Amino acid sequence: MKNKTNILAVVLALPLCLTACDKNGDGEISTSTSSSSSSSNSSSSSVESSSDIPADSSQPSENNFPESFTGYLGETLYGADASEHYGRKVIFDDFTYLRWAEPFFDNTLKTPDLIDWDTYDMPKYDDIIKQKNPNWFLVKPGDVLENGLVVKSVYCSFADVNYFDDEKGTFFETVIQTDSEVFFENTLTLRGVLYCTPEDDAYITNGDLFFFADSTVNSNIPVINEGGKADVFNLFKCVFSDAAFISDGTYYRVGNLDSVSVDLSGIIKRGGICEVNITLDNIKLRNHDGVANGSFADIVSVEKIQN
Repeated sequence: MKNKTNILAVVLALPLCLTACDKNGDGEISTSTSSSSSSSNSSSSSVESSSDIPADSSQPSENNFPESFTGYLGETLYGADASEHYGRKVIFDDFTYLRWAEPFFDNTLKTPDLIDWDTYDMPKYDDIIKQKNPNWFLVKPGDVLENGLVVKSVYCSFADVNYFDDEKGTFFETVIQTDSEVFFENTLTLRGVLYCTPEDDAYITNGDLFFFADSTVNSNIPVINEGGKADVFNLFKCVFSDAAFISDGTYYRVGNLDSVSVDLSGIIKRGGICEVNITLDNIKLRNHDGVANGSFADIVSVEKIQN
């Protein structure tokens, strides 16, 4: 039985199957995540330190960031080069990491039985997803991507994390990536599914528009780093009150039906879902603390695909 639920934007790391999203009733979001890492290849390594560094057995080390640590591509990064340095976190405003979306996408428009509305599982994909090792590339302001997007500004952050190992009885220290954002100039035309929310709910407003790019037909979808480990391949599982999506890549918040500058009459209405070709501008990819916050863009033009 389908119940009213708010949007769940869940980053699910892929070993061999997806974990389920928990639903705790109206107006609440509860997510479960699973993660796994494979051996890094020569061009992609974990953002974490090459090995955990034992600290004092009774307490964490001093509140100072390590002098150096390893980035996604195996490069050495220096805390002293960060634009800000506070507590156990550093922020770099001159680079971040991207990858291209893998060809994986499905939705309830295409596959009505995609999701089990009682459990919010997507059993069709439980056993067929294979773990992948993403090919990251580094971008800086001014870089031009293969799809024509120009990197306007970027930032990423890393945190120096202490944790206590109960079995070993000691504190350990490691570096993980946490936040990342990138702003683009120029437009990007993609094929995918446009969805319009039918009512207010937690974090969404009646008429909010979401675009999900289909990475099985687009080879030019940039994906921002999800944080944590560089060798984990992630999917996004998004569930609304009456539609569900699973994909590699990200969804775009593209305005509200009442205020968007493009005439969408005849294309979509509240609660509607349709396949479209869409041109986006002012694209911003955003990720914080290893959880996908979604991305934002403005609609330049949109064409409904008649099936």
